[in-house]
Formats: sequence, structure tokens, C-alpha cells
Amino acid sequence: MQAIQFKGSIPRYAFSTALGKLNDGFFYNSFSNVQLKDLPPPAPPNGEWVEVTPFYGGICGSDMGLILLNDSPYSSPLVSFPFVIGHENCGTISKVGSEVKDLQEGMRVVIDPLLPCRTRGIKKICPACSQGNESRCANFTKGDISPGLMTGTCRDTGGSWSEVFVAHKSQVIPLPSKISWKSAALIDSFASALHPAARYLPQSPKERILIIGGGPVGLCLVYALRALDFQGEISILTKYDFQAQAAKQAGADKVIPLSKETPELVAENYGLEMLKPLIGKSFPRGGVDFIFDCVGSSRSISDGLSWLKPGGNLLLVGLASFPRGIDWTPIWLKELNVRGIFAYSTEEYKGQKLSTYQLAVQLISEKNIDLAPLLTHTFRLSEYKQAISANLNKKENSLIKSAFKI
Repeated sequence: MQAIQFKGSIPRYAFSTALGKLNDGFFYNSFSNVQLKDLPPPAPPNGEWVEVTPFYGGICGSDMGLILLNDSPYSSPLVSFPFVIGHENCGTISKVGSEVKDLQEGMRVVIDPLLPCRTRGIKKICPACSQGNESRCANFTKGDISPGLMTGTCRDTGGSWSEVFVAHKSQVIPLPSKISWKSAALIDSFASALHPAARYLPQSPKERILIIGGGPVGLCLVYALRALDFQGEISILTKYDFQAQAAKQAGADKVIPLSKETPELVAENYGLEMLKPLIGKSFPRGGVDFIFDCVGSSRSISDGLSWLKPGGNLLLVGLASFPRGIDWTPIWLKELNVRGIFAYSTEEYKGQKLSTYQLAVQLISEKNIDLAPLLTHTFRLSEYKQAISANLNKKENSLIKSAFKI
């Protein structure tokens, strides 16, 4: 089968980090860790697994971070090399294990990529999983399969950037016929947004939300908050005009463009006072109740800490590996609540406990949410270099979300 593999080779890492400063192409050329390969299909570990043929394999910001070698070494023991990239997925079941009931070949499905205790055949599940916090599982390195936080980081499961991968029966979620393949390609982004939205939804419509980042997760946060019936004000900070248009379509009340004047625009939007420190730039002193940072850069984190009101909440949804130069003073000066968000888990919704992925599928279906317009670009596996280049040049390509069409 064709698959895009990440080798995890130290010499290739050294090559790319040295020459990647000259040209991004060195991060995904023939001497890099990213390779298009002909590989044997992954073997199911036991009869509780199914084989999946992807229709779309989505390209996530975390995948781009991996390719550009921006990931922190902290997470490296929680993956197993070499692995096939790709956790965002939708497709059909092509084979069913002997111990799998209620699933058939040909079913349209989406696979929850997390690989916690139950996917690993661990009978005595860890405290986090028993409490419905699978994203905090203690056993990502144990059990029937090699280390891996999720599909697309484990050498045994394969990933969605390929013609075939395997999944445990507990990961499989059937797709209702009313959800198109294009909308299904955005389920992972929607679930990533839904997890913090469902867990930490403001309790009063008077509380104001600012989303930093107009990428797929930031835009899906607008959809998720509205799907959860949040009636308060949602503002979003976007970088490009095409993101601003998509944000308005999703249900954002106000769109603030990212520019040199952004602090002044935020101050105007929230009625804040601009303060001038002894050294450095002026900034608006906080009045926002909730900020969802879907970027994870030094600038976005610094801005979020500055703009929050005393006692406000900063939710770090975006991947932040090595943010530098952040002044953490506002955390103690304003007694802020700062929380990291990883992937998905189990949510409570109208008296039910559902995996975030299950809830995402349910809400998209029940609320008739059409995420298809966010999928702006598709590529064949053989076009992986063009796909990576397009994601590195989103403005020129008006790219919101892209995927490999298998």
C-alpha cells in the first residue's frame, strides 16, 4: 500500500533542521524524515480490530508541526517510530475482526484516534480512563500495541495518510448518511474544538468569548459553541479575509483582523483601557471572560494573558511547543485560570456520557451543521509535497482545511 511515513531518524532530523533554515523543502524532501513509501498493510493485533480504508485523511496543524520538526522531545517517548502519519480520518470498514460484533464491511465510519487503555487490551484501566479522561491516559506506552498517543503516531496501527489502517472496535463510530464525506473530514477539528467547549462552556450568556485563530479548530469552535446553545458574544481573531468570511458564516458576532492595530481593535471591541508600560508596547488591560487560544504561539499566549479580565480563563487549544518571551506576570497579577487542552475525551451532554467524537457526530447530524465549505483543498498521496507546500502558504492558496483524498 502507499503511505506517507515519518521515519524518526536522527541523521535525517539533523539534516532537515540544518538546511530547513534555508528552505522549507528540506523538511519533506528525499533526505528528510517524511517519505512516501510502499508498505505492507498493518496487521490487526487481535480479533477485536477492524481494517479501515480512508476516504479522506485530514492534514492537521499538529502534522505540520511534526513535519517541520517543531514538536517537543517531551512527547517522543509516547510515539513509536517509524509510523504512518494521519489521525484525522473518515472512511469505510474493509475487514472485520473475529471478535467484532455490530460492525460490518462497507460501513461508513470515523475513527476516534486516541489510543487509551481500552484500545490496548488493558483490563485494569487507569484512573484517568475510568473517570472519562481518556486524553490523560497513563498507559499510552503499554498493552497490545506499541507506544502512541493516537492513530498516526503508533507504528502498529498505521495512519490515515495511507490506503489502509487498523482500529480497535471501541474507536469506531458509524457515520450517519446525512453527513457528507467532506463534512466528515472536519469531524476531528470539530471534536478538538468541542472538547474544551463542552467541558468549559461559560455558564452565562453575559460572559464574552474571544477565539484567537481562524484556522479549522478556531472556526469549528464557533460552530461548537453555537451547537451547545451558547447565546453570548463570540468574537474571533483571524489572519486572512477568507477566514473572516468563514467565521461569520459559522456564527461569530465580531471578527477582529490580526494586524499591528489588533490591540487597539481589541480594546475598542471590549471597551478596555490601553496601558503603556515603562518598556514595551501599549496593551489593553483585560476585560474578556474566556479566551480560546487556537494558535499556541508566543504572541497569542501573551495577548491572551493581557486581554483577560481578572479571574478570566485562558484555554490553550493550539499546539504550543516552545513559546518564548512570554511575560507570565498577568497570571498571578490577575489570578487567571490557564488550562491546556489535548485532543478529545468523554463529555457529558443532556444527561449522557459520550466520547467527544460521538458527541461531535451527534451534534453535526442533529443540528445540520455543514462543515464541508471548510475543506478547501484535497490532494492525492503522491502529491504530498504539494500538500505540505500549500499548507505552508495558506494565504496564497486561501487554504482553510486540506486532506488527502484516498
